[in-house]
Amino acid sequence: MRTLVLLAVLALPLVARAEADLVVADCQVTALEGERWVVRLRSTGAQAFDVVDEGDAVVVRLHGARAGDVVMPAPGAYGTLSIDEDESGVVVRVEPSDPGWRVTARQGASPNEVELRIAR
Repeated sequence: MRTLVLLAVLALPLVARAEADLVVADCQVTALEGERWVVRLRSTGAQAFDVVDEGDAVVVRLHGARAGDVVMPAPGAYGTLSIDEDESGVVVRVEPSDPGWRVTARQGASPNEVELRIAR
C-alpha cells in the first residue's frame, strides 16, 4: 500500500507538468455543403472540454490549456470566433451569424481535437 501511495505522489508533478504544457495549437474552419461549418480546435495533448450555451453564443472551455500563438480565423458567414484564457484554461467563444443556427461540440478524430459544428 505504501508503494502505491508513493507512486501516486511521485506522479503528481508529471500530471501538473502535462497540463501546463497543453497548448491550443491550431483552429481551422471548414465549410460544408449548404450553410454548415466545422471548426476544429487542436491542442498539443488530449483535451478535456465543456460547452455552455449562452443563448446568442456558445462558450467552449478547454481545461488546463493555454492559448499559445493560435490565430483565430477571421469572421465569416458562420459568425465570429474569439479566444481568451481564464483560471480554468482556454475559453473559445462562438457567435453564429444567425441566431437560428445551432453550435454543437464533440470530441474530434483524435483526443487532441475538439470539433464544433455550426448549422441551421
